[in-house]
Amino acid sequence: MTATLPAGESSLDFAKEALLMNSNLCLAQAQYLFFRKGSDAGLPAEKLAEVAAQVSVYFQKAFESNQVNIGLRQYDNGKFANILGYHARYFMALAYWQLAQGKYNAA
Repeated sequence: MTATLPAGESSLDFAKEALLMNSNLCLAQAQYLFFRKGSDAGLPAEKLAEVAAQVSVYFQKAFESNQVNIGLRQYDNGKFANILGYHARYFMALAYWQLAQGKYNAA
């Protein structure tokens, strides 16, 4: 089934903020996979911390893009925005944990 927009209407799917959010979300997911692969391969904690911090940055950028547009912000009653923000903070905490674990293992 195909729906067409009335003349003069625009789709939220192609809003600048939605495209930027999706772009950063794809980058965050790709970096997460690199983090996971590095973790499984035994990458040093300092390098894992750098990758986790980059994952956090991309999730934070996606969250910020989401917050600019009211339609995006209200998607799924704000649950999607909360998930983006949660992941940004989770991976930053994971980065600090990796750093602490590296220092602990070196001591």
